[in-house]
Amino acid sequence: MHRISISSLIEVMSVSVAIFVPSIAFLLIIPINYQEIT
Repeated sequence: MHRISISSLIEVMSVSVAIFVPSIAFLLIIPINYQEIT
C-alpha cells in the first residue's frame, strides 16, 4: 500500500511539474516578445 501511494504521488508531482513549468515559461516569454514587437 505504501509503495503504491508513493509512486502515485511521484506521478502526480511529475504531471503537475510538466504542466506548471511550461506555463511559467509561457508567462515569462510572452511579455518579453510583446515588448519587442511593440
